[in-house]
Amino acid sequence: MPDATEKYEAYLDEKILPFINYGKLQISYETDLVYAKEVLTRLHKAMVRFYGSKTLSEEVSEDGFVIVPGVVCGKKSGQMCIALFSLDLSSSGEHWGTDFICDRGVVTQGDDTVPRHIAEEITARYLPYDYAYTAVIPGDIHLGYQFQRRDKSPENLFGLFKREDSVHAKIKESMKTVATVPAKPKKRGKSKPER
Repeated sequence: MPDATEKYEAYLDEKILPFINYGKLQISYETDLVYAKEVLTRLHKAMVRFYGSKTLSEEVSEDGFVIVPGVVCGKKSGQMCIALFSLDLSSSGEHWGTDFICDRGVVTQGDDTVPRHIAEEITARYLPYDYAYTAVIPGDIHLGYQFQRRDKSPENLFGLFKREDSVHAKIKESMKTVATVPAKPKKRGKSKPER
């Protein structure tokens, strides 16, 4: 019988990820964030539905592994995107994987099947990154203090990463002129590491 994480992952693959307009999402990241917040809210509500709460402990999953939605912000570029994080709650929220949700679809960090040019593009945009997620995880020692203490609702999560410096302003301006082509979404790979 599948546990809550497996059910949530299946729901994402069947009911949410195939219906995201990835081109519109990328534009939303660089402009008003309205569509991005809608997508993050859908991911968050589904997480709460399958785990039964926005506050998660290792008991919500048979093996302590969970998938939670959130936001990443590239430390160098200032670019943001929604992501799905695989966490091991049996080890105080150890971060096992990140799936970036952007104009390229769902791109799994470190996936050897991702074409090299896309992996390099994701690296340039987002790595290294700060991150925060919509779930509340008591005892998580891996998130920075500022991200544990702020309002982490889907509506406010992007606000954690507001950057108005000149680098971010230049990136925003350049992205307005770039045409994005929605990529065909791929199904997420296995999110749980083999033990």
